[in-house]
Amino acid sequence: MKRALFFALFLVLPCASLAAPKSERAYARIGDAKVTVADIESALALQAPSLRRRYKDPDALKDFADQLVRQELFAWEARRRGVHEEFRVKHERDRNAVQLFLREQIDEKLEATPITEEEIRAFYDENRHIFESPASVRVAHVLVADEARAKELVREVEGMSVRDFRELARKESLDERTKLSGGDLRFFDEEGHTIGQRDVKVHPAIVKAAFTLTRPGEVYPEPVEVDGNYSVLVLRARREARATGVDVARERIRATLQQGRRKEALDALVARLYAEHKPELDDDLLAKIEIPTSTSVDEVEIDSHGH
Repeated sequence: MKRALFFALFLVLPCASLAAPKSERAYARIGDAKVTVADIESALALQAPSLRRRYKDPDALKDFADQLVRQELFAWEARRRGVHEEFRVKHERDRNAVQLFLREQIDEKLEATPITEEEIRAFYDENRHIFESPASVRVAHVLVADEARAKELVREVEGMSVRDFRELARKESLDERTKLSGGDLRFFDEEGHTIGQRDVKVHPAIVKAAFTLTRPGEVYPEPVEVDGNYSVLVLRARREARATGVDVARERIRATLQQGRRKEALDALVARLYAEHKPELDDDLLAKIEIPTSTSVDEVEIDSHGH
C-alpha cells in the first residue's frame, strides 16, 4: 500500500505545487526547499474522496506528509547534483529529475545484480504455502435447536433450489454469522480454516461431515450436532488440492524479489538522505491541515492550472 501511495504522490506533487497556496507555513525544510501546508492540502485534494477520509487519523496524515517530504528530498538532491539542467519547466523538471536520480541510485545498481536461480528456489521452498492450495469444500447450512426439526429439514432440502435454501436459512438458521448470506460457510480446508480468512474456523463436526460429500447439491444424510444445536448441510462445491510448480511461479517470484530489493534500496536511500540533509519537520502544523471532503479531483486539477 505504501508503495502504491508513493507513486501516486510522485505524480501528484508537481501538479499540486502549481495551485495557489493557502499558506506558506513550512511543514518541512530541506536546504532551500520546503514542503508547505498548502502543498500537503493540495496533494490531499487530489486524492479520491474515499481515500481522504483515512487521513483524519493523525498517524496516516503524518505518513502522507512524510511521503511528500521524501519526494521533495529526492528532487532537492537531484537538483543539487545537477540532474535537472536539461528540463525547463519546474514541475516537469523535478519529476524527470527524480526519475533519473532514482534510476541512477537504485535501478541501475539492481539491474547489475539480477535475481539468481538459487534465490528463486529458496523463496519457493520457504513460501510453499503461497503456491499450494489445499483441498477444500464449500457448504451451506441451516442451524436449528430442535433435532426433530433438523431431521425434517434433511428431507425437505433434498433437491431444494439454492434460492429456496437461502430463504430457509435466513428464516430459521441460528447461525448469525451466515444466515444473512443464506447459510454459506464459504470454502474451508480439512483443518476448518476458511480460505482467505484463516482466522475464521468452521466447527470440526461440520468439517468432518462436509468432506464426506462429493456431489454439489448433496445433502448430508443426518443432522450434525454442533454445541447442542443441529446443522443441516448441503455441499455447494469441492476443490481438489493444487500446487503451482517453481517453473510456473518463477517470474512471479522474480518480480516479488525485485520489488523487495527495490523497497530495501529505496528505504536505505531515504535514510541516507535524511542523515545527510537533516530535514526540519514541524509536526505541530499537521493539526492545522484541512482535509478536503467534497472537492473533486477534476475541480482541483482545473484550479491548479488557473482555469
